[in-house]
Amino acid sequence: MKKRTTHTLWLYTIAFAAALLVCDVATDHCTGFEVLIIFGLELVFGFLLAGFVIFGFFQALSDSRWKTAIPSIVGIFVLAFVVFSPIARIREALKADVIFFGKCEHTVSMARIKLRNDGTFEYFPATFLDPKLFEGAYSRSGDSIVLSFEEATPLAKSKMVFKKSGTGSVYLSELDSVDGVCHEFYQILDKPD
Repeated sequence: MKKRTTHTLWLYTIAFAAALLVCDVATDHCTGFEVLIIFGLELVFGFLLAGFVIFGFFQALSDSRWKTAIPSIVGIFVLAFVVFSPIARIREALKADVIFFGKCEHTVSMARIKLRNDGTFEYFPATFLDPKLFEGAYSRSGDSIVLSFEEATPLAKSKMVFKKSGTGSVYLSELDSVDGVCHEFYQILDKPD
């Protein structure tokens, strides 16, 4: 009977771990309402996997055999992988240093822009439930920058200028408005040179 329980535990742990990993990858490739549904599934699979991890450890303690704890250890590894996202952190560490990271907050969303030391940028438009990322290169002349998007251009101006607010903080402002909205990206990280 114990052997059958161990096999069942292996089966459910691997199934929920695989489903959780698939949902985690799918959230990077989906947009809109699909992201919300996949995130909900990710929560369900995560809680089920956590339940089987706890059950597996209790079973291993009652059996006094650590071989039965292996499915739980695999489950903990997958949960840690999804929560802490080590691949995304490694990918970010390999990119050039960020010299400006600004955000422009709206009612239900927030546009962000990262300018990197090597002349590249990442632009995250303020679109509700649509985590798109636009990348490209920028050129800087004095206090002005020109963005050159690699792919389709989002609803953003490609010419921006650095300004100082009344408090002395630096922000990046679009030269023209898009649909009556002028994005002003207030600094989060280090000041540009």
